[in-house]
Amino acid sequence: MTPERTYTFTVTTDEDDVWIAQCVEIPGIVTEAGSIEELGANAIEALQAVLEARAIDRERRPESGNAELTWARGLIVSGVAAA
Repeated sequence: MTPERTYTFTVTTDEDDVWIAQCVEIPGIVTEAGSIEELGANAIEALQAVLEARAIDRERRPESGNAELTWARGLIVSGVAAA
């Protein structure tokens, strides 16, 4: 079983009221959206893409469904990371 990991995102807005999320644990994961709800979906998608790419780089594809992620009030994404 893959251990559960928590990924923290800093959330800010810019001068145009665009929401921006940056992953603390994995620099380079940055996403933006017009609403906090959309930002959560974008953050999960970005995190999943990076975790899957890292698994592929290690020549191991993640099993389907092993990256179950949830968005918790716009600040934390947590779940089971792709091994």
